[in-house]
Amino acid sequence: MGLLLIRFVLMISATLFVLSVCGEAALLAPAKDPNGADYGDQDSQYGGSGGSGPTTNPGSETNTTPEAPVPGSGSEDDSTEPDVPVVEPEPDQPTDPSLLPQCKWVVKLKTGNGPYAPTDAAIAMEIELVNVLGLDLLRHPIYNLRWYGKGRKSYAAYFQRYNVDTFEFQAPCNPLFCKASFINTGTCRLPGWHLDWAEITTYDLAGNPSLPRRENVNMWLLNPQKKPYTRRVTIDFCTHEITPPRI
Repeated sequence: MGLLLIRFVLMISATLFVLSVCGEAALLAPAKDPNGADYGDQDSQYGGSGGSGPTTNPGSETNTTPEAPVPGSGSEDDSTEPDVPVVEPEPDQPTDPSLLPQCKWVVKLKTGNGPYAPTDAAIAMEIELVNVLGLDLLRHPIYNLRWYGKGRKSYAAYFQRYNVDTFEFQAPCNPLFCKASFINTGTCRLPGWHLDWAEITTYDLAGNPSLPRRENVNMWLLNPQKKPYTRRVTIDFCTHEITPPRI
């Protein structure tokens, strides 16, 4: 009787041991859904330390971890666009006066009669023109009027006391001409000059003259002994305005 009791106790102990081992193994085994899909380690699915790689959805082997888009790869997520330089249109360049049709211009200048009125300086001229095609302002310089003098025997004979000197040169044809400037360069022994009046006549391509335009100036151009004076005077033959104004 005692021997049977000992066998019964041993059988119960063995059964309990087997059940405990199988239960622990069942707890450690990966979980499966009714369709047999393996969900893997729950800790690794949420980014825990137990995971060793990217997780997968049930029944799929596709990697679900989003990847950063590569710039310039053409991906729909690629919102980076290369900077395209904006090319601004170049402004219209003024026409070269020398490229315009040339016509004859005749300029007459009256020198004053005071003791310091004559000069042996180079007198320059600048004509302000309006380009009829582009309506932009053009400036045509004459660096030394003595080079274009008419009727005097020598270079030094111009701009003497009481003189009415005539100068003839080619410049752009322009019926809209209004302004001209006269500049005393002052590079001479007698720098002072008194300008009484100026007259300009323009010609067209057929050689027909315009009406002469004359303006009284009565100003000193660079004379330290006669103040006030200026190096440059601008005459508007259309409005009769002189800059700087007469004192």
